Amino acid sequence: MIRYFNIAFITEYLHLSLSAGLTLYESLIMLQSSVDNDLYREDIQKIILALEKGKSLSSMTKGNHLYTNFVTRIIAIGETTGSMEEELKTISTLYYEKVDDLSAAIPKVVQPITMLIGGGAMATIMLGLMGPIYDLIATM
Repeated sequence: MIRYFNIAFITEYLHLSLSAGLTLYESLIMLQSSVDNDLYREDIQKIILALEKGKSLSSMTKGNHLYTNFVTRIIAIGETTGSMEEELKTISTLYYEKVDDLSAAIPKVVQPITMLIGGGAMATIMLGLMGPIYDLIATM
């Protein structure tokens, strides 16, 4: 979920920056200070250095465990067709939806576990209270 959120945040940020007229290089420099995750911040620094050497963004995300293959392919399409802004928006929309779906599923998983723990605690308390009562009745 953290990976999907970071991908969505980064692509949305880049989409907005490119739409505002900034270059990809300028957008990445600004993005680096906005990302909270240290792994992604370091990776963005590597991407900036690679862009200075003339490498493409998709070549830097390819094989990188922080990004999915889907992200790499869509970015490569955006680079070759010149529609980077639209492709980044597509990626961010998709990954924000994935984060929403995962966060909606968490309560469905946690609720049964919570019920089992609560039920077990109540059963322990009830047995602890009923034991002395049965002992008292047995001695009468």
